[in-house]
Amino acid sequence: MHDKKHGAAAYPLDSIMRTRPGKQAGMTLLDLVVAIVVAGILVTLVFGVYLNVTRGFRSQTKAARRVEEMILTKDKIAAAMSRVSTLKGYSGRRIEFYSSSSDTLHGLHFKSNTLLLNNEIAAGGLKSFQFDIENNDNRALISWDAEMSTGAWLGGATVVKLAN
Repeated sequence: MHDKKHGAAAYPLDSIMRTRPGKQAGMTLLDLVVAIVVAGILVTLVFGVYLNVTRGFRSQTKAARRVEEMILTKDKIAAAMSRVSTLKGYSGRRIEFYSSSSDTLHGLHFKSNTLLLNNEIAAGGLKSFQFDIENNDNRALISWDAEMSTGAWLGGATVVKLAN
């Protein structure tokens, strides 16, 4: 078709887009199958990335909880140990001491997965706990190590006076 007014084809794309005789314009079944397969692959890849990100997030959350539990437990043990001013007696799982604020004898010992201060819970969730004492003149180095129920290890030390 020619546009007599403009001297050019009225619909220039018509000549390019014409179908051959006997063929219809549109998508074939093969085109549709290819599109569905490509879409399926993309959905599978996106879902895989989502699962990996979710797993990583869960793993990091668990690790953060374990670290937080370790910090809280160490703080509780350190708070109990900070009460020790003068060491009276000790064994591997027990120390007897005086605090700086009183002349009363106190006890700190490990029993049934719990560190007890005067028979009250100082820290729980422990698998094992051990004191180690090194004497030097009128001072003692009290070091301790604890295994938490999660398998993590904690430790610390403090220097105190020895009772006469």
